Amino acid sequence: MSISILVIVIFIFFIAMDSINTIKSISSSNIKKYKQESYINKQEELKSILSIALTNIKYIKQRGDKQHIQDDLKDQTSLLFSILNNIYEDKKGELSPKELKEKLKFLISNAKYGDNGYYWANDGKGKILIHPIYPELNGKKISDIYSQKEYDKINKILDIVKKDGQGFMSYKWKRKSSQKYENRISYIKVFKPYGWVIGTGVYIKDVEDALKKEAIETIKAMKYGKNGYFWINDTTPKMIMNPILPELDGKDLSQFKDKNGNYIFKKMVEISKKNDDGGFIKYMWLKPDTNKVQEKISYVKEFKPWNWIIGSGAYVDDIEEQISFMKKQTDEEINKIIKSFFIKVVLAIIFIVILIHLLIEQNIVKPIEKFKNNFMSFFDYVNNKKVDINLSKIDSNDEIGKMSKILNKNILVLKEKLDKEKVLKDELKDLNNKLEIQIKKEVKKTNTIEEKLFESEKLASMGEMIGNIAHQWRQPLSVISTGATGLILQKEIGILSDQKIVETCNSINDNAQYLSKTIDDFTNFIKGDSIKKTFSLEAEIDSFLKLIEGSVKNNNIKIILDLQKNISIDSYENELTQCFMNLYNNAKDALVENVDVYRYIFIKTKKVDDTVIIQVKDNAKGIPEDIMPKIFDPYFTTKHQSKGTGLGLHMTYNLIVNGMDGKIEVENTKYEYEGKEYKGAMFTITLPIK
Repeated sequence: MSISILVIVIFIFFIAMDSINTIKSISSSNIKKYKQESYINKQEELKSILSIALTNIKYIKQRGDKQHIQDDLKDQTSLLFSILNNIYEDKKGELSPKELKEKLKFLISNAKYGDNGYYWANDGKGKILIHPIYPELNGKKISDIYSQKEYDKINKILDIVKKDGQGFMSYKWKRKSSQKYENRISYIKVFKPYGWVIGTGVYIKDVEDALKKEAIETIKAMKYGKNGYFWINDTTPKMIMNPILPELDGKDLSQFKDKNGNYIFKKMVEISKKNDDGGFIKYMWLKPDTNKVQEKISYVKEFKPWNWIIGSGAYVDDIEEQISFMKKQTDEEINKIIKSFFIKVVLAIIFIVILIHLLIEQNIVKPIEKFKNNFMSFFDYVNNKKVDINLSKIDSNDEIGKMSKILNKNILVLKEKLDKEKVLKDELKDLNNKLEIQIKKEVKKTNTIEEKLFESEKLASMGEMIGNIAHQWRQPLSVISTGATGLILQKEIGILSDQKIVETCNSINDNAQYLSKTIDDFTNFIKGDSIKKTFSLEAEIDSFLKLIEGSVKNNNIKIILDLQKNISIDSYENELTQCFMNLYNNAKDALVENVDVYRYIFIKTKKVDDTVIIQVKDNAKGIPEDIMPKIFDPYFTTKHQSKGTGLGLHMTYNLIVNGMDGKIEVENTKYEYEGKEYKGAMFTITLPIK
């Protein structure tokens, strides 16, 4: 038995050594493979990251396409024509033709937009009326400015414009700053009352330069990871932008060499020109967080429309650090395996010694072997190594035989449970797949519903305002109707005087102006133009109050104003009106529900440093504290389903916070007014002046 044990120990020792060497070999191979994969993955990551930067540049470049330029010029001209037509219609009966023309000329001459945008006009017969940049051309004929060939080309375009009423024109024009002629595109349109041809244009180079500047700033601001950034150089090569070493911007890098003497920027140009998909380059470069020169691998690719080369990279020591960490972890795991293995070997030797001793007892060995085979067969089945279980044949009635009977019985029971469990797992997997598909459908459906509910919330506000306007129009329409029928009646009975005609017509005109102002306010709101502009907060609140005037009267509400004068903000006027409307509707509903008389809404504004604070409070007894944290949640409402979607305050929160870079808060407050104490909800909006 000692010889057998010695042989087994030696055999196990050699197996152990072979296993350890195999594990180390596999580990070394895996680390080597991991290192290769790490570099490949890093390269793919750099490609993907650079693709995002190039996508941003392409998107910005697209805005310089001819169609985008034309659309922008058309929008600017349409805005001027809207103003000119309104002034013409409003003043043509008040001013003489000469005064009205001079007023319109003055407006055209002084109209500006953007950094360099202006308007010019000719009389439609070949003579320049207005040129704000070159006023010395005013009154001159176009034929005196251009050569006969250029004049014939421009005159042909102007004839088409006068026929169609509008059109585009490409030509060369002298830039004021450089006195050089450059390519320019203009949109021109006929002002029909006087036959004037009015136009505005832009230098093609200005558009491209502005877009390049925007693209540079966009890429400069993009960062990723710990040290990730992008740089841009051109194909000469000259550095366009480097956020880490801005002192290189604008410098010629054709003779720039790294620590190893490589002309890295020349190589980048060569790689980008050789392969449309770009390529990789290794070189030495300053690492930001250490201020030391380290080996770096970068991916570079050319953006051909602007002759730019965009690049981004990763430092090799960062990749090697990950590999070293993985190797350290692997070594620790191997040591644990070796330790565990030797412990198991010792236990196995002890077990073998006992087993060899039991071999002496022949009548026990065989039943144990059968028992063991039966048991292992069950685990092979559990581990899917066998498709069925081999039950041991029971040919004895001793302790082993009895144990075998019990084991066979339990194995059959467990087999039945395992079979059912496998069926359930398959069914559960199928159910999970179906559930995942259904969840995706429901999420998509929910997003669509939320968009429609947001739209319906604004439509509901419009519907309520239409009702307000209808209420506001009743009295003016009644006055107009009464005045008109009164004139007819007095005429018929012969008592109509000139004074009465004048008084009645003035009354009709005043009420008609009131109706016009009301509908203008409503039109400005329903346009829904998301245009950022500078506007008077006091005038904005005044326009909003006119929209709700009918609702205020119908619901016996008194609006108390405490507005600081001369506050102007640069933001989205229409969206702010929508926020006021949502806050008013919530306050109105609360007042109607909770207060019978003395219904108040207080609006206060004040300027604090570079912000403006707007407070809106009521005396509707406040909001219950348990629902206060949920007040801005989507779909949360305490109203009946027919009276609210729960999106009003959620929409207001999004418009203020996400749309206007502001914030909105709500709290319950107690205050005194005219000697009485009231309690209500107070919404505080804080907006930046710009």
